[in-house]
Amino acid sequence: MKRPFILLIVFLLPFFLVGKDNPPQERNFRLFHFSADLYLNPVTQLLQGSVTFDISMIRTQTDSLVFYTPGINISAVSLKSYTGKEAFKPIRFQQVKDNLILYPEREIPFTVLQEPQITLKIDYSATSSRELHFVGWDDKTGRMRKQVWAHRPFGWIPYTDQMTTQDIRITFNRNYLVVSNGERISKTVSGDTAFTWHYRLDKPHPFYSVCLVAGDYAYKNLKTSRGVPLELWYYPDMADRFETTYRLQEEMFDFFEWETGFPYPYALYRNLPVADYLYGAMETTTSTVYADFMLVDPRGFLGRNFINTNAHELAHQWFGNCINDKTVNDLWLTESFATYYAKIFERKYMGEEQYEYQRDTERQKAMKIAETNNYPLGSGKAGSERWYQKGSLVMDMLRDVIGNEAFMAAIQYYLQHQAYGEAESNDFLKAIYNTSGQALDWFFDDWIYGGGEPEYKISWKNVKNADNQLITQVTVEQVQLVNSTSGLFRIPVTIETYDPDHQCVPKTIWIEKPVTVVEIPVSKLTSFVVFDAGNRILKKMQFTRQFDELASQAEFAHHMADRLEAVRSLQNFPVSQKREVLTRIFKKDSFHLIRTEIVNQLAVDSLSYGLMKKAMHDPQVLVRKAVTDYITIIPVPLQAEYETLLKDSAYFIVESALVNLCNTNRDNSLVIEKYLALTSRETGWRGRNIRVAWLGIAAYIHPEKKEYLEELIDYAGPSFDFETRTNALNELKKLDYLDEKSAGYLLAAAAYWNYKLSGPAKELVTYFQQQKRYIPLLEKTGK
Repeated sequence: MKRPFILLIVFLLPFFLVGKDNPPQERNFRLFHFSADLYLNPVTQLLQGSVTFDISMIRTQTDSLVFYTPGINISAVSLKSYTGKEAFKPIRFQQVKDNLILYPEREIPFTVLQEPQITLKIDYSATSSRELHFVGWDDKTGRMRKQVWAHRPFGWIPYTDQMTTQDIRITFNRNYLVVSNGERISKTVSGDTAFTWHYRLDKPHPFYSVCLVAGDYAYKNLKTSRGVPLELWYYPDMADRFETTYRLQEEMFDFFEWETGFPYPYALYRNLPVADYLYGAMETTTSTVYADFMLVDPRGFLGRNFINTNAHELAHQWFGNCINDKTVNDLWLTESFATYYAKIFERKYMGEEQYEYQRDTERQKAMKIAETNNYPLGSGKAGSERWYQKGSLVMDMLRDVIGNEAFMAAIQYYLQHQAYGEAESNDFLKAIYNTSGQALDWFFDDWIYGGGEPEYKISWKNVKNADNQLITQVTVEQVQLVNSTSGLFRIPVTIETYDPDHQCVPKTIWIEKPVTVVEIPVSKLTSFVVFDAGNRILKKMQFTRQFDELASQAEFAHHMADRLEAVRSLQNFPVSQKREVLTRIFKKDSFHLIRTEIVNQLAVDSLSYGLMKKAMHDPQVLVRKAVTDYITIIPVPLQAEYETLLKDSAYFIVESALVNLCNTNRDNSLVIEKYLALTSRETGWRGRNIRVAWLGIAAYIHPEKKEYLEELIDYAGPSFDFETRTNALNELKKLDYLDEKSAGYLLAAAAYWNYKLSGPAKELVTYFQQQKRYIPLLEKTGK
């Protein structure tokens, strides 16, 4: 997630400019350091602040300075020389919409010296909820966690888009812990009810990566093998989730320092869970903020764990914080790198199947956005699917092209020469050239600055050449649209031929022309061909193959990605034709994506019930999940085995199994009662998923038992996290039920600052408004 453009002179420039030559934003002063004193009042949700900025002028004839101040009320602005001992002198200012414009009485001379000239002081108050969130303080029952958190400075510190060091002192209720970026310098008593917490970050980082968190926490201190201090925060009532949540934490540091050849760039690192968080996490410098739904127990771990997100945000400390992207066109240097390094960390510690699973997910997202537009990766319009997923795949391809040693040397050089500053795409290109001598302009033109992806049309045949030698002739055409933004692609491709004995002959060639014909000498007739072994290139492919070719590839190709591609390509063949080979593959191939795809294709086949029963007990959770995804109305021969999923180790499978079984037997209340009894003590994780679904079913079959409906309505209210509220409101929709209390909760949810709650709630308001009997209730409640 990135920051908006901030006005630096008296005219506005849009931040999200697009184009290959998008320049860096203009600046008229350089920020060195800021020091803030903040006072938080959670009852009034008011922040009182005073901040000083140490700056120097870098432009002549500058008559104004501008800061970004949405929702901030400025009470005074003053100025003094940085080295002088004189008092601050007031200066004229005005606020224009979201900007604070300062007018020094005299022109401040510019300097080329790398040191501050003047200190600005701004006194202010803020009530904005744009980035500073007071969570749980309006819950009169006291059940919601009380927190204050912000993962960006917008709306609570006057902001300018630069790199900076910082001191932050926060005064808050002494019953809570408080944290920001950097090292904890002190905690001092402030009056009878508060402490003042002082944090210092003495290495430059992006101003937008400032954070603030206050709440009821505990933390454990660990150290990496190199001695970097770690503070891993958690909720005191969830201490038993610590080990599961922070699994592999120390290993991440060792891996990234080895992979990058560059030590962790700051003095310490911490992780901070927060309630009602909008995303997965945010890489605020030294102090990553993450959604507390990833504070998981072993069963929750099977749904969504913190490992990949944790690694992604840690990688940002190198790529994003230590080195910031100079323009929005360079955002891929931050997000693509972090996504890539998280993926290869999982490859080392969680195995090749996890790596291929991540690559498959990336590939699908990148190709999905390609159906909409073909903006380049290095564009301000690229979008998250390119900055994250496509960019990660491009990093894989880049490493394949230049080699492992050259890639690692380029990364190390890039970090060494750009640390604590801003970089653009060409800086990374130069790092590759300066360390390996390889000129990768063509690669950047194709994959960074150019849009689209290659589309290959492949055909092959067995022939004999002029020497009467048997060869497999493969013809590759580039058939993608060639225009001003996307041309022919140049990339090395490995083609594999397999004979009837499953012996493989690989050949790597460069594809760069409209048509390329490849001749591969073979000793036996080829039975199938794999184009782009390992599915390394992000591409579209037109490759017509017969059933026997695909079946053989699905069973015998060396790489799991190639076997998966073949299994998916069997989708449109009749079940009767593919049942035998898919059953055989299911028995011997461990890759869970292949097994889930087989479940998908055979789920409706009554002759494959035996396979489905095995899938219900598969050791891999995603295979079991596939059963509940693809068999939602359960045939009688499968019901007894399906019921075992009600005791599954994964919360989300229990929920799906409960819903599917009850829907299948919706006219048999005795059977539903049995299912409810089996799951009556389950709560689940992420929005109390099992309990809320259970209540919706129980309230439906027992309308006379008001306690079920009352508990469900309670979960829709402000005493609970946004996912629990969303789940409860959706169950009320299924019941088509709304009373005055639940209507009030619905309208409050629709007005909530977290769009992941307010968005679904607004849709539900529209749903109930379309029913005339609910209109008066909603109008009365909304007054």
